[in-house]
Amino acid sequence: MNFLETTLEISIITILLGALQFLLSNWIKSHLENSIKHEYDKLAEEYRYDIRIREQASKIAEYLSITVGERMDPNMKIDRVKANQLAWELVLWLPDDLYLELKDALNPKNNGKNNVFKVLIKIREFLRKEKTSLTDEDIFFNKPPDAKK
Repeated sequence: MNFLETTLEISIITILLGALQFLLSNWIKSHLENSIKHEYDKLAEEYRYDIRIREQASKIAEYLSITVGERMDPNMKIDRVKANQLAWELVLWLPDDLYLELKDALNPKNNGKNNVFKVLIKIREFLRKEKTSLTDEDIFFNKPPDAKK
């Protein structure tokens, strides 16, 4: 082999190694970008879910405030259209068992069989996807001074 052939082989090897390095670095860059994008997409989805949880929890609280408040104070003026809207939203997204438990707890004829606050704790666990150490006795609320016990 002469000098020219050796130089040509070295040049070809250098070009191939350069191309390989370029392709490898682009692959690594692309892989890292996709990995980071996936993580950010996952975090964004969790954030959107947290917002949705807060919205749904707010609707439940508003509905219970209306219905329980009216039972404690029959003279209280409530917006029945809003109460119905909230009740129907609950039936659309709460799981069957929780919806039926809440419906039963709000039924004045249930004779205390199903406590509204116990159901509220179950709904909290459903929304947050985790168990809680809170009990129905931990929930506080403001009663009118002349409210029924």
